[in-house]
Formats: sequence, C-alpha cells, structure tokens
Amino acid sequence: MFKTHKSTEVGFYGLFGESQHWRLVERNLFRPWFCVTLVQDDDGLDLQNTLMPADVQMLVEILNQQGDGLIVTDVLVMMPAWMTQSDRWTLERLVELRSRDDPDCDPVYFFVLENGSIFPDSGHADGHILSMSEINDAQIIYQRKQKG
Repeated sequence: MFKTHKSTEVGFYGLFGESQHWRLVERNLFRPWFCVTLVQDDDGLDLQNTLMPADVQMLVEILNQQGDGLIVTDVLVMMPAWMTQSDRWTLERLVELRSRDDPDCDPVYFFVLENGSIFPDSGHADGHILSMSEINDAQIIYQRKQKG
C-alpha cells in the first residue's frame, strides 16, 4: 500500500475531475509493486496511462479489466533488495507472473523477468535464482504479449 501526506497534495481541484493528485507517495512495506502501462481507446484516440498497483491482487484487478478499448501494454515490477539478493530496489520488465499455492501460507508468486531471471516473492528459494523447470507447475497470472 502507498501512503500519502497532505503536504504533498497538488491543488488541481475540479480541473481533472474528482481525483486527488500527489507529488509524493510513500511505501514502507518491503514487498514488490508494479508500474503498469495501459492504453485506452477514447473514440479512436489512444490514451496512454501509467498505474502503480501496490500488490499482486491490485495488478490482477487491472489485468481483469482489459477488453473493449482497454489494453495493458507493459508491466514493470519493482522488487525489494531482499528479493534479488542485491543492495537496492530493482525495477525490471515483467515477462510472466506465476503463482503456486504453498501449503504453509499464502500463494507464492514467481516473477519471470525479461533478462530470464526468476525470483519468488518469499524466502522459499533460499536466495537462489529459479529456473523455468522449477516453476512449470505454477499458474500463469500474467504473460507479456510478444511484439510483432
């Protein structure tokens, strides 16, 4: 979830409808979040928007709303350092998002990146990068469409 502060609100009241606008959002959970590019057909004019879902559930809601003039064209995943075994957050293009039920807890999600790396969103992989053969039985939630 993202947190906003009243002092960073931008006063566009009424100019862009009923929405609120912020110059800053805060994230204090060290969990992956997404940057989703979508195109909406508005009477023959393609409007491109970027959404930032805070979790997989919100991403799935956006993906399920596709159809009749609304298409997700790209998904980036922002992964915390613990997930990639690095010293910083990492933003990468998502090629696939997969899910597998874990008998001990919530579903485990697997993030397949454009560079071929696969990272789980839990400590179940003991810090090693997974291979596709290790997640073949996981359900595909999102798969990037190939261009051309």
